[in-house]
Amino acid sequence: MQITRYTVQLPQPIDPLPAALAALASIPLKDVPTPRFDLPQASRLPFESSLGARMN
Repeated sequence: MQITRYTVQLPQPIDPLPAALAALASIPLKDVPTPRFDLPQASRLPFESSLGARMN
């Protein structure tokens, strides 16, 4: 009986963290996302900028 061995070279996994951090760093701090209108009103968070808020 002959045993055949196969060696499989798998590609190196891609680390998505550097690309995600670059995408996050490219977003301006003053941008406020537009709420999604395909969700019910109770499901949407009221997005507003906190840059202008003052601490009491």
